[in-house]
Amino acid sequence: MTYMTNLDEEDRRLVGATVERLAEQYFSIDRCRSGNLVCGREEWAAFGEQGLFAIGISPEYGGIGGGAADLAMVMRQIGYNLLPMPYMDSIVLGATLVATLGSEDLKRTLLPAIVAGELRLGFAHREANSGDIFDHVETSVRGGRLSGQKIHVMDGGMAAKLIVSARDEQGVLGFYLLDRDQPGVAFQHYRLIDNRMASRVVLADAQGEAIGGEATPALAVLHDLAAICAAAETVGAIAGLNRDTLDYAKVRKQFGQPIGSFQVLQHRLVDMYIAEQMAAAMVADALKAFDDSVSDMSVRISAAKAQADRSGRQVGESAIQIHGGMGMTDECSAGHYLKRILANGSQFGTAGWHVTRIARHAL
Repeated sequence: MTYMTNLDEEDRRLVGATVERLAEQYFSIDRCRSGNLVCGREEWAAFGEQGLFAIGISPEYGGIGGGAADLAMVMRQIGYNLLPMPYMDSIVLGATLVATLGSEDLKRTLLPAIVAGELRLGFAHREANSGDIFDHVETSVRGGRLSGQKIHVMDGGMAAKLIVSARDEQGVLGFYLLDRDQPGVAFQHYRLIDNRMASRVVLADAQGEAIGGEATPALAVLHDLAAICAAAETVGAIAGLNRDTLDYAKVRKQFGQPIGSFQVLQHRLVDMYIAEQMAAAMVADALKAFDDSVSDMSVRISAAKAQADRSGRQVGESAIQIHGGMGMTDECSAGHYLKRILANGSQFGTAGWHVTRIARHAL
């Protein structure tokens, strides 16, 4: 799985500014408070119109190119602004898989529509018995028809097509493209800890089209890409949490003065900032390793994911303590950031799984 050269600094600055502007226009902390955390068609189309779905896709198919670092940069902004959009499922996973394994006809059919925001993909791979084993798949395919169950399909109710992993009669793993509105496809929607919507997809002899290519090696690389992008989103959430906590410490008063003037809280705030910078530095190192395909790429990605999850928990717990009892109320952003961090921590390998992978590599 290869990418083009990363975007230059000016392009990245413009992309970051675009995400900030769209976040202000379509999303706010009030959306988190209300529990309305579904990215609607209008919002999705607006992000597509501004070119955010073109990153990582060749200009031949309407994209603007870019590498893993650019996808991660968007994910960081998603975390910083607590956006509920399923960029990971549809773009980082779905579009990347189509661009990597799809036939020329499939790429020319799907990728321009994805770039324009006209087509949203659902990535249906994880299963109830998968745990942290990323290639554990029990869903079966026989004669192009799939049966099984998938979980954690983000905003599955809004996706027009699904990419589903399944094994054939010989146990060979493959990916298949399904229309969601067909017999044999049923959805059960539920909320995650951070109130984003996810879906369980039940397949009963549903018709799918094979995407093609060698799925197992592509899945391994895709899992690493998703892990580092999830870590980048967590770093963004940590940065937003540190920002709001520092602002709160400047205005909340006790004994007639801002609590930020107390030395013990200043030390705590510095520790939170250091935790953010540690995670950000390790994510940057892992992204460079991914783009350069260095031999210990997976180890660096695991180190970054584990550090991001642990830094996120540390900063989140400290922020809640500094905010006091209101920290976990819906009125306060701190609780919403911590919930997003915890939700990310369970995806694409927990901190414990990644630490174990590092240890196995050292043996």
